[in-house]
Amino acid sequence: MKLLISGYGGEAGIYSLSEGRFVWRSGITDISFMCEGGDGAFFGAGEYDDHGYVYMFVPEAGGSFRLADTVRIPGGALCHIAYSRRHKILTGACYASGEVFSLEVKAERFGEMKNYIRQGGGDAVVSRAHCTVFQWIWDCSTQTLLTLKM
Repeated sequence: MKLLISGYGGEAGIYSLSEGRFVWRSGITDISFMCEGGDGAFFGAGEYDDHGYVYMFVPEAGGSFRLADTVRIPGGALCHIAYSRRHKILTGACYASGEVFSLEVKAERFGEMKNYIRQGGGDAVVSRAHCTVFQWIWDCSTQTLLTLKM
């Protein structure tokens, strides 16, 4: 079994339980969350106070991976991403600023931003969106289920 390992300050990578070691490292230290994509690819989220990054890694021969694409996300503290294989959409939630988004995923690159929604009523009331689940977004601060438009 292999695990996607990420966190604050450490280098993200893939850890093999059977081998007891990292079998691949990303070379990127700001990835705080990772999720699987399709066809062996996976995604990472870089979390900063006033923006974030999403990274796409694709498999290469020999069991390695390469960074295929990166997109800057304007929301603060991008803390969670999820991928829908059915819709080929990566969704994300920015905890500090309340944005949720859906980003098109193409072969080895990101496509257009399909949705970018700031919840909570502007600067006066900031939502604390903390996760996304494919087509649905749960707003933890207001306990509200929101739908993404695809």
